[in-house]
Amino acid sequence: MNIAYLTDRPELPQGEHNYQKAFRWLLEQRKLKLASGTDSDITFRHDSWCNVYDGHLCNCRPDVVHKGKRYKYPAKILSQP
Repeated sequence: MNIAYLTDRPELPQGEHNYQKAFRWLLEQRKLKLASGTDSDITFRHDSWCNVYDGHLCNCRPDVVHKGKRYKYPAKILSQP
């Protein structure tokens, strides 16, 4: 028996998440160094009110954690396109 499930697929948010901006900045500034081909083990800790939990773009200032170390980045990068 074949069953087809018809559901509305939510559209992906347009734009860039704040956690992506933070991650990119950390890599570009060489603050965060990842070995090529290894498991990155990076955690983004979002605020409880962040839009990411509703399927929208991240709008908080998430913590970026790699192997137990929390990395800092300037808040101003989150307002850049």
